[in-house]
Amino acid sequence: MTRPTPWLTAVLVTDAIGCLALGLVATGAPGLVGGLTGLPRGFIVPAGAVLLAAAAVLIVTAAQRSVSLTMLRVVAIGNAAWVLASVATLVLMPMTTLGVVFVGVQAIAVAVLAVLEARPLVSVRAAGAA
Repeated sequence: MTRPTPWLTAVLVTDAIGCLALGLVATGAPGLVGGLTGLPRGFIVPAGAVLLAAAAVLIVTAAQRSVSLTMLRVVAIGNAAWVLASVATLVLMPMTTLGVVFVGVQAIAVAVLAVLEARPLVSVRAAGAA
C-alpha cells in the first residue's frame, strides 16, 4: 500500500475525467462519433462502456486514503493495453483523417498517464533496492 500524494490523486482524477467524458460521448452519441471518426458503432459503444468502467475504478482508487500497489499496476497495465489497442485500431481499421488524429492523440495522452501512474511503483522498487 502507498499513501497517494496530491500529485498521484490529480493524475488518477485526470484519467478518470477523460475516461468518463469519452465514455459518455461514445455510449451516448455513437452515430456522431462514428460519423466523425469513421469507426463503426459496434466498436464505439463497447469502447465507451470500457471507458465508463475504467472511470469508476479510477474514481474509487483516487478516493482511497491508501492505494494498493497492485491497483496502481492494474491501472498502468490497463492504460498500456488501451494504448496497444489504439495502435491496433490505427493499423487495422479504416478511419477518417479526424479519426486517425483523435485515436493517435488519445493514445499518446493515455501513454503519458500510464507512465505517471506507474511512477510510484518505480519509487517503491527503488526504495526497496536501496
